[in-house]
Formats: sequence, C-alpha cells, structure tokens
Amino acid sequence: MKDKDIIKLLEDIRYSVYNSSIMIVQTNSRFTYAMSKYMRDYPEYFEKDIEDFRNGLDYDSLQSLNSWIFQRKLDGNLIDFYRVPASSPFFTEEQKIIYFTKHQIYDSIIKEYKNKYDINDCEIMMHTNYYHCGIIYLPDKIKEKFNNSIVIDGGAFIGDTAIMFYEKYNFKTIYSFEPTKNSYDIFNNSINKYKLNDRIKLFKYALSDKNEKQVIEGEYSDASILMLNKLNQNKEEIETIRLDDFFANETDNISLIKLDIEGYEEQALFGAEKIIKKFKPVLLISRYQDHVALGQMFRLKKQIENLDLGYKILFRQLEIENVL
Repeated sequence: MKDKDIIKLLEDIRYSVYNSSIMIVQTNSRFTYAMSKYMRDYPEYFEKDIEDFRNGLDYDSLQSLNSWIFQRKLDGNLIDFYRVPASSPFFTEEQKIIYFTKHQIYDSIIKEYKNKYDINDCEIMMHTNYYHCGIIYLPDKIKEKFNNSIVIDGGAFIGDTAIMFYEKYNFKTIYSFEPTKNSYDIFNNSINKYKLNDRIKLFKYALSDKNEKQVIEGEYSDASILMLNKLNQNKEEIETIRLDDFFANETDNISLIKLDIEGYEEQALFGAEKIIKKFKPVLLISRYQDHVALGQMFRLKKQIENLDLGYKILFRQLEIENVL
C-alpha cells in the first residue's frame, strides 16, 4: 500500500470515528499519573487546591480545567486507550475540533517549515508550532509588544520553540537556555546550519533561584530535567543561573518569558522576580511535571498572584495524547 493510500485510509477512519461521535484517546502518562494518585488518595486536599485554583480564571480557562480534571480521573485506571463519547467533558469544544483536524494541521506546518529547514532538525509539536506555547490565546495588543523586544526561552531543548519564535514573531533577541550537552549541541548546530545567530543567543545554563552547579539524571537530559540523581546513574553536571543576575543590566524590554524546565519552573520564577517586576513580561509556564513536582500548578498560580502585579492567569491544555 502506498503512503498516500495509507494516509487516505487513516483519514477515512478518523471521519468514521467522528461520524459515530467516538474519540479514541491515550492516557496513563507518567507526566499525569502522580496528580491522578493525589486526587484519589487525598481528595479533600485536591478539592481545596482546585477551589483556590479556579478563583479568578476566565470562562475558557474553567472549561479547560474541568476537562483536565475529567482526564485525571481516568489516568489512574491503568488503561492505555479509551473510546470516549464526543459528548463527554473529556475534551473542550476546541480540542474536539483539533482532534479531527490534527493531521491536516501537521501537514500544513511541515509544508511551511520544510521550505527552509530539514524537518529532522525541528521537532514539530502541536503545543509549539500550532499553539505557539499559548501565544495564540493572547490579544493582538499584547503580541504587538513583542516587536523589537527580548524573549527568554527557558528549557530550549533542541531549539523547537526558539525557531518558532524566530519565524513567527519579530523579537529583537531570543535568549535560549539549555543546560544539557546533547540538546545544546543539537540546537547549536541548527543555529549555525541555518544562520540563526543574528537573533538567537544560546547559553548552556539551567534556570533556577541560585547560581550554582548541580547534577541531573542523564536518562532525561534530552528534556532538560533538572532533577538530582538519586540513583547515581548517567550523571551530568550542569550550571544554574538566576535570570535576575543574567539580565541585571538589561535595558531592552523583556516582553516574554517561556519556561518549560521539567519541574523547576517555581525556582526559575523566584530567580527572576526583579526582571518580572521591572518589565512585567508575558509568562508562558509549563505545569505538567507532577511526577517531579507534585501540585506545582497550584503553587505557580499563587506565586504569580503574590507578585501583586495584576497578572491575568489563563489555563490551557496545549497537547492531548491521542491516536488516530
């Protein structure tokens, strides 16, 4: 069977699933199981955390949160795949549309990027290349402030987010931080290969609330996880920095800080409080690493609110594990 025939068959299956109002999803992820266990084992604490988290969220954020809660209820059942009625609260209405058009979206993104890049050098992901790490939910008047400004890319990995910033927005400088050797080397090679160093500056640091050396588990180094190695296997020593120190003398506007640093988002924010208060940038913060920092999403919201800078907090799910 030719590739185009396989693609057509898959699309026929997808539309058949759509017409029968059934969605097939994959759950039971190591990233979400810890929160599901917390929900089951300590329901009174979980409900209190959720009640506090709801406070101040807009309608769309509440819809996304309700969907997230429903998903966590299924995660602990040790079943990899579910047939979920489209009428269930498992997905938001937006996610249902994305579910049935995901392949077309990927095809469109790949077609755009392959004109300039070797796709093998770019990890094309929905949360990065479609949702732009959440930027698509921001009003235009906020995105206009990105022009000729600085963006901080915390947890740069192999450069997927930085390349998206480079192609889609008119940032003056993209400061990318990636502490692990493997990912850093791959990203650095792409910067040189595609001549991106006019706007992308890559640094081999991890972001934290301290300037120090630390040891991480090499097993997860390709995802920049800053986790002390208790098993004494595949250690990699990295250097952490505080953003307040790195940008102590910065005069250009820092309009955006993106953090996806595998459970160390809280520490990175503590180390960036001065520049956050000075520039009040948009904060795009990942919160899915409950297997490393259980309950982090609840603490992050309080941490930002405690800055007392008037931030409006949005909650969105930018990727759902699914098949077909």
